[in-house]
Amino acid sequence: EWTDRYSLALQMVKSINYLHNLTPMILHRDIKSMNFLLRPHGTDEMRYLLKVCDFGLAEIRREVLIQSSEFVG
Repeated sequence: EWTDRYSLALQMVKSINYLHNLTPMILHRDIKSMNFLLRPHGTDEMRYLLKVCDFGLAEIRREVLIQSSEFVG
């Protein structure tokens, strides 16, 4: 159903946004459908719970902090 698709898309965006807003930032670098896990959640609003997986190519984004401090100082 379209409500399930909308819910899954929103959960995907929120999960990747969460990783990007961490300090230091985590870049997943392999976002594809196979790297998201689903499990039944059982509520009317959200029938499935989505989780991000496979952080094999993930990278902690530290060089941005180093480069930005060089320009400020």
